[in-house]
Amino acid sequence: MICWKLSGKVNNFLHLIVFSTIAKKCQSYERLSVEDKQKIKSILYIMDKFSVSQEAYHELTQQDPTLPRSYLLKGCQQFLDDEWKVTRTPGECPGAELPFKELLEIELRKQVNIISF
Repeated sequence: MICWKLSGKVNNFLHLIVFSTIAKKCQSYERLSVEDKQKIKSILYIMDKFSVSQEAYHELTQQDPTLPRSYLLKGCQQFLDDEWKVTRTPGECPGAELPFKELLEIELRKQVNIISF
């Protein structure tokens, strides 16, 4: 995987800077160890519980470099969001819903696979 960073316009030309995958900034959430993933999930839980914004956490990471970088938290959040298919509730009522039929089918397939082995 190669990370691309857009450096801006100079004389109406866009310059792309290529960073290697070895660079720490390119490390994605999926490539972290299980222990690091759990630490990031714990931080996301605390942020959600106390309504701490991504911007506030970013500022904290600027003061304390030992905290996981905010892009890793965003990657974790995206990874968790991609696991669910959340849709708006129909009509005028505000809210969200999960597709029960699809979730039931997934769970039944898991159970069938467990029984068949």
